[in-house]
Amino acid sequence: MTSTTTWKIAAAVCVAACVGLFRWGYVNQKRAGALREQLATMREHAELAEQTATTTVPTVPRDQYDAVQNRLTTLNAEKERLEKEVMQLAQTISKNTTTEPKLEPEPEPREKKTGPGGMLAKMFSGKQGKKMAEMSARAALDMQYGDFFRETKLPADVEQKIRDLIVASLVTQIEQSLGRAGDGAEANAPLQTEKERAAQLRAELAELLTPDELATWDEYEETKTERMLLQQYDMQLGMYAPSLSEDKRKRASEVLVGELMATTKANALQTTGNPKDNFEQGMKAQFDTLDRAREKLAAELNEEQLSDFDKFIEQQKRHMRMAATMMGGLAEEAETKEE
Repeated sequence: MTSTTTWKIAAAVCVAACVGLFRWGYVNQKRAGALREQLATMREHAELAEQTATTTVPTVPRDQYDAVQNRLTTLNAEKERLEKEVMQLAQTISKNTTTEPKLEPEPEPREKKTGPGGMLAKMFSGKQGKKMAEMSARAALDMQYGDFFRETKLPADVEQKIRDLIVASLVTQIEQSLGRAGDGAEANAPLQTEKERAAQLRAELAELLTPDELATWDEYEETKTERMLLQQYDMQLGMYAPSLSEDKRKRASEVLVGELMATTKANALQTTGNPKDNFEQGMKAQFDTLDRAREKLAAELNEEQLSDFDKFIEQQKRHMRMAATMMGGLAEEAETKEE
């Protein structure tokens, strides 16, 4: 595996982690909102019952009210912890990939310094790194194969076994990719190719699925990237462009994915041997993709919807710039290794 491929995989891993955190936070935010509404209803019932002093208004048991209140408190605490963790992660990666390490006296022979790839690998090592990899894998699982599970309606025990197999495969991919990016023994260890890993997973699933279910799996495998992107864009448009109706949101997601997939195929034919150039070229291509999508949708959206869509585009570009800051050091490191 070339260094160019390595830093691209590491970048994808980092993006997967961010997507996992983002989706996890979004789900918890929705749960917290539902709990707040439930608490508000309970308070209204309690106040009304107290005012009327009758039994005609249903009252809520105190233990039920306390349970909901405690759950809301827990979710709020988790939300604060997640936000702090994301900020620390971004700051740590940015610092490690954009600042020069302090030079200290080193014994002879001079030891090899750990570059950004090694630093990223270190961040994903240990129990915390394992947790991050599993969180990213489970988020990707739901986004890529959620429709598969809904369509096949597998028995609960079979579905859980399949979920565990997919997550294990994704975690292995993340760990191997980061091991290759690092400077340790993993960098020289033999790795499965993506094709080999997919074949192994399919063989394991074949022992649990019927032929028809396995054929459905193959279909979803071929379209998993588009499905994941559609869900991701739909979720983010729902947050950043709330004025878009469900139909408009679906239309916008389809345009965005269509433009992105076309750009990805075009870039695959234009990559150079320079990792830094490829990285910058990819960033520019994604910016152009967003702008082209806006041009296509401008005539279909009203003023408020277009304004919200512009906010969504700016949010996407901010995330890309942050990713560029975090991952730019990896491109520099890959370029150095190839010289």
